[in-house]
Amino acid sequence: MAASADLTLVPLPATLKAHLRARDLPRLRASGPLGRLLAAQSQARGDEAGMRELARAHPGLPDDLLNFHHDPLTCAVALSWPGAAIETLPLLPVVDDHVLRFQHDQDGRPTKVAADLDAESFPATWLAAVEAAQTRR
Repeated sequence: MAASADLTLVPLPATLKAHLRARDLPRLRASGPLGRLLAAQSQARGDEAGMRELARAHPGLPDDLLNFHHDPLTCAVALSWPGAAIETLPLLPVVDDHVLRFQHDQDGRPTKVAADLDAESFPATWLAAVEAAQTRR
């Protein structure tokens, strides 16, 4: 962490607000070969992981949940997506039982953290990026 010139963290609480839902699949499938592949993989992964059951057990999640956009949101933040709220916090890296975590500490390094996101607009932004990726040659 000390060697990094510019570090931004996108923690799990932020990515858990970025949902891929079954309602997104028709647009994804219609976008082209990449979209069809992503839709098939997302449907299979959602079924395998029991995402609909998870959603039913947690009222804050959409009923048609397939997955969380952990990596796509992280990429969007890296590209300065305006829908992410970034805070700067003093953090220290700590290893507990072989697990790295970042602890708030006044003596820590100022680190940008994705604290929140526009969860309503992210799915459309991601779908548009998938569509655009298939139209460029």
